Amino acid sequence: VMVGWILATIYSSLRENEKAIDYLIKLKNRESGCALLFNLVKSHPALDNIRNMPEYADVLKDVEAKYLRDHNRVGKLLKEKDLLE
Repeated sequence: VMVGWILATIYSSLRENEKAIDYLIKLKNRESGCALLFNLVKSHPALDNIRNMPEYADVLKDVEAKYLRDHNRVGKLLKEKDLLE
């Protein structure tokens, strides 16, 4: 995942937007969501020049949905185990 992320930021910085988007789209193949990846895709300045592309919005939506799904799943588990107030 991180190699794809790094390549996406490099290509975006080089203004090779299609290649950057291609690598971001590959992030959608992962099963789990993590806060770090969501925050990087959402706000890293290296992606500023592709933020208006519809493919970017699609990737961001997917990354956010997977993060929220896993976040809620962990929260529920912690509550069930009485480890969260």
